[in-house]
Formats: sequence, structure tokens, C-alpha cells
Amino acid sequence: MDQPELFTEAALLATHPAVTTYLRGVHPEHLASFQTALARAARNRLTGIGAQQYTLPDGRQKFEEMDGDDLTQAMLEEVLDIQNYLAMLAIRLLAARNTLRTETT
Repeated sequence: MDQPELFTEAALLATHPAVTTYLRGVHPEHLASFQTALARAARNRLTGIGAQQYTLPDGRQKFEEMDGDDLTQAMLEEVLDIQNYLAMLAIRLLAARNTLRTETT
């Protein structure tokens, strides 16, 4: 997975005030700004790697030529991937909580 732009986005997000002030008081404006930054990162994926992977030679997007069954299948696969990533995130979150509990007791 060689996507340097994704790592650049992650680096920018990692230095966002919502991240750097975490546990010291994230201001609502920083939280809103972070949400905007995430949306911008998602949009950049659409116009970057997504455009390369999903734009057809005639300018249409691949989803425009998919029939209902193909589109449903593709969307379901993405939903299942999200579910898997959420499970991985939950494992890491709970493991981090356990580590923090051990360190504070």
C-alpha cells in the first residue's frame, strides 16, 4: 500500500489542535475543525487515488456503470471492511485502556 499522500494527511491530522490538546481540554471549535480536516482528507482521496482507481476513460465513475447488484455488493464489502477496522480499533483502544489502568494503579 504505497500511498504517500495518505501518510501526509495522517501527519497533518496528527498535529491538529484537537489531537495535540487531547486530555488537556479539546475546545469545541478544534473538534469541529478536526471534523472538517477529516472531510478534506476524504475528499482528497476522492480526487487523488480514488480518481485514479475509479474514473473510467470516458470520465464517468465506475459506480455509474454498475448495476444494482454490483453496487450493493461493493458497498456491502466496504461496510464489512469498516466493521473489521472498528473491531481492530476497539481492540487497540481497550488494550490501551488496560495499559493505562495498570500504569495508574
